[in-house]
Amino acid sequence: MRMVEILSISLHELFGHGSKAFVFQNQFEKLTTQQQNELKTYYKQNSDVRLNLGDMRNFLEECRAEATTYCLQFDERFISLLQIDDHEAWMAATLCNTVIYCLAPPTNVRHKDTYSVARMTIFQHCIEPIGLINESGLLKFDHQTYQKLSQNLKNFLYKINLLMLGGNYEGAKELFGDMQGKLELQFKKYLNFYVQFRNSKQFMQKEKFEQQKTYLLKDGCLLETQGQTLDEVYTMIQNVELAMQ
Repeated sequence: MRMVEILSISLHELFGHGSKAFVFQNQFEKLTTQQQNELKTYYKQNSDVRLNLGDMRNFLEECRAEATTYCLQFDERFISLLQIDDHEAWMAATLCNTVIYCLAPPTNVRHKDTYSVARMTIFQHCIEPIGLINESGLLKFDHQTYQKLSQNLKNFLYKINLLMLGGNYEGAKELFGDMQGKLELQFKKYLNFYVQFRNSKQFMQKEKFEQQKTYLLKDGCLLETQGQTLDEVYTMIQNVELAMQ
């Protein structure tokens, strides 16, 4: 579980945030009619790309980074690169980790916390439809469920990549607005999901606060450090990300 969590953070920052791209008007005009109809929007030439998405930008960026992370973790090619022998253990760990992250605290979603909004959107679109978690907070999965989740994530990532590529504000607003509306209508259900699942996984919380080895990149070298928890490492990464914005 610890390995999966560390990988999740790394994939989120490197591939999630590192893979975004933008389509400008001159590029849009070179697309086929079918591609233009699918993309719908584009960024204005020589303008600040942040203006297109406005207050939806951070929601979409974090949602895309998270979805990219989970897509890679469920991809057979990525798993083979890790040379993992016990696929059953990997499947269980990645599923559990994905639900832990995506089943965000409903109150935080209601208050429009960026990470919580992004993750709950993934939960509603990719996890909830396949019945991966029951009302008692237990995971119900097999290889078929695993494959369905993998496909849902790919489809969802494709959708939000289109929104990011073209800076589609209205599309992003509709996506996150629908999520918020569904949350409000079924708030007690999501709160129960959150509480029950967390209660069933209490033993995992200890790992997050244990002192453990951490590897940091400094002056081109990967150096081993001591005395940091996963929560501290994640906070440090988030602070660096905020400082670069």
